[in-house]
Amino acid sequence: DIVRDAVFLFQVSRPEIGFTLDLPDKPATMLCDRRLLTQAVTNLVKNASEAIDTAMEAEPDRADKGHVVSKVRSKGDRLQITVIDNGCGLPKENRQRLVEPYMTTRAKGTGLGLAIVQRITEQHGGILQLADAPKRSGKVQGASVRMDLPIREMDEVHAMETSAGNGAQQQATAPEAAE
Repeated sequence: DIVRDAVFLFQVSRPEIGFTLDLPDKPATMLCDRRLLTQAVTNLVKNASEAIDTAMEAEPDRADKGHVVSKVRSKGDRLQITVIDNGCGLPKENRQRLVEPYMTTRAKGTGLGLAIVQRITEQHGGILQLADAPKRSGKVQGASVRMDLPIREMDEVHAMETSAGNGAQQQATAPEAAE
């Protein structure tokens, strides 16, 4: 639902870009802060849309339309949320610096989008991976950004709180079960 809701906002506001949802048949459920994960996925889809804008400005006669694919996969005890675009791509050099606050490659960018996504991913015990989009027609075009998150169940969170001693005070927001 988190990924679906974030993508829907852009499907409505950006009809010139094709958006595809690649979701599992069975909902992927995990304990998380729904508001924060929604913000992270929204940032990723927004970045993908802006990367397509940049690519179209640089190459107005480009044959293919802008396209964003948002995938959700469960792999063992991990949940992967991946956003892939066919935009301008990520720089090869210093790519990991893009998650630093105020680091941007865009003239109008603030440099906060990926830094926020990185922080939210870390707060959920996950890893953010920045990569090139899969090759199409023999060439790389676009970016792939993946949030790789541990799937935590309610009993696991209670065990972590108990071992921490004062678990109720450690949580700033109550986690929600989200799909």
